[in-house]
Amino acid sequence: MRWPWQGDPEERARRDVEQRERDELRRQAEELRDERRAAEEAERDRAQRERQQAREQARAQAQQERRQNRRWRR
Repeated sequence: MRWPWQGDPEERARRDVEQRERDELRRQAEELRDERRAAEEAERDRAQRERQQAREQARAQAQQERRQNRRWRR
């Protein structure tokens, strides 16, 4: 079945322009979503690194305190 606008070059051109505009809007939305997702992942990674560093510092401090306590006991 042929659509009524298929024979009309102006209508076909108008629909092509509309489709390109929709495609461009979709592409921009995808880029924005990807940028936001990348920023969220970067923030999550940064927070995870900070927590890991804090754990390592706490572990090192506890180990140092245990060493000092052993020295005082002797």
